[in-house]
Amino acid sequence: MHIYLGMEVELLVASKRNGRWRAESRLKGKQITSLASDPELPERVYCGTSGRGLFRSNNAGDTWELVGEGIHSAKVTAVAVSGVDRSKGHGVVYAGAELSALFRSEDGGNSWRELKAFAQLPSAPTWSFPPRPETSHVRWITPDPLVSGRIFVAIEAGALVRSLDGGEHWEDRRSDAPYDTHTLVMHSKAPDRLYSAAGDGYSHPGRGYNESNDGGDSWRRPDEGLKHNYLVSVAVDPADPNTIVVSGAASPAEAHAFWGALFHLPQAGRNALATGIRRSARGERNDRAGLNE
Repeated sequence: MHIYLGMEVELLVASKRNGRWRAESRLKGKQITSLASDPELPERVYCGTSGRGLFRSNNAGDTWELVGEGIHSAKVTAVAVSGVDRSKGHGVVYAGAELSALFRSEDGGNSWRELKAFAQLPSAPTWSFPPRPETSHVRWITPDPLVSGRIFVAIEAGALVRSLDGGEHWEDRRSDAPYDTHTLVMHSKAPDRLYSAAGDGYSHPGRGYNESNDGGDSWRRPDEGLKHNYLVSVAVDPADPNTIVVSGAASPAEAHAFWGALFHLPQAGRNALATGIRRSARGERNDRAGLNE
C-alpha cells in the first residue's frame, strides 16, 4: 500500500514495510498540484505540478519521468484516470491546466490531445479565479466510475461542466449547479450521484455542500449542521456511499492559509477546520466530528 502526499516543494510517498510506515521524498523542489493513479494499474501514478509540467511513475512513486507532450501549459492543475475507458492497456487520462484547458491521453500519458471544445463553452469568457482574476484553471476532473465517456470538470472559478463522449462535446454549466466546486466525487455503488464541496457557501450560506442524484441534471444542498460554509474537500466511504466526510473553513483566506496538499486539497487554516459526517439517508443527519469547534 502506498499513500501520496503532495506538498508545496516535494511529493511524499508513504509505504508500509514490515508493519511500519515510511515516507520518502520525491520530486524535490516541485510544487505539487494534483495526483491520480490508474484504478486498474495502481502502481502507475500521475503528478501535476505548478510550472514544471506533468510527471508519471510506473513503479508506485519510486521513480518519475516527465511526460505531457501536447500539453501546452506547465501548470497542470488537475489529473484523473478513467476506470472504465481503457486504451492499449491504459486507463484514459485527463489533465487540466491553467489557463483553463483540458487534455486527453490514450497511451498512458506519452502523448496528449487538447479537447478544444471545452475551452469554447459559452461560459468560458466568464471563468475567473479571484486571487488572479485574469486567470482560471481546471480544479477537478471526475470520470464516471460506471458510465463510459462521461466526465465532469470543475473550473475555479465559474463552472461545473459535463461531457458524455470523453470530452469531444460539452454541456455548459446549469443554473442551479455549484459555481466554485473544489472537489467532486462519484461512487461506484451510487450510480449518477455527485458529491460537490464548493466555495459557493461563503457568499451564499447553505450552498457549500451539493449533491446530484441524476448525473448533474439537478442539485440539492443538504448541509444542515455544518459549522462552516466554505467547503474544500469531500470524501465518501468506499463501502457506504451514504457516509460522507467534508472539510471546510469560515472563509477562503482561512482555508488556504497552509498549502500542504493531499491530492490538491489545501489544508484549512488554524482554528478553521470543521468536518461533517453524513450517515444513513443523505442530508437527513449531519454529525460534526468536533474538531476546533
